[in-house]
Amino acid sequence: MPRILLISLAAVIAAACSVAAQEASPPPDVRFDRVRMGKDSMQIYLVRGGQPLHVGMLWDSLQVAEHAGVPAMRREY
Repeated sequence: MPRILLISLAAVIAAACSVAAQEASPPPDVRFDRVRMGKDSMQIYLVRGGQPLHVGMLWDSLQVAEHAGVPAMRREY
């Protein structure tokens, strides 16, 4: 029984250290000029036996947003 408690305690400590390290890391350097913002779409095909079959479309939007006070990019599908 004590061995299970030690393993559980070690897992909790490892998880807490991981969360603390993520919170302490500096924000990433986001380069908004490298990606085109706005809306886009694409056709979706399934290819079986060399024959394409149109199965749908996908629309997405890429925008500048803010996450925890840090500039970020948000993609919505």
